[in-house]
Amino acid sequence: MIGMNIQGQTADTHICGICNAVPEISDLMYTSIVMGDMEKAVKYKSLLMKIKGLAREFQVEGLSIVKAILRLRGLSVGNPVPPNKGLSDNEMRKLREILESILSDAGVNIEFKRIF
Repeated sequence: MIGMNIQGQTADTHICGICNAVPEISDLMYTSIVMGDMEKAVKYKSLLMKIKGLAREFQVEGLSIVKAILRLRGLSVGNPVPPNKGLSDNEMRKLREILESILSDAGVNIEFKRIF
């Protein structure tokens, strides 16, 4: 946990691994907090939590989702180490569709690589 004090407001925070895969949304959230726009900050946090929740939907560990997103972004980070499993091509397609929708809601445009 990290303590944060912005505009006289103190909050406990944490660094979410998913933020490494989609730093654009976490940057928007941070900027919203600094600017005092908590409504937008909460919106961006909610979008990040949707992405984080995809691990449950795909029945994989969070690291598998991070690696899959990075792969979609064109970064070769290898496969998850067993016993963790990666995503199938079908799951990667579905992940891409879900991410495009979430990123659109955030106003973020990322061009994903064609990998399947």
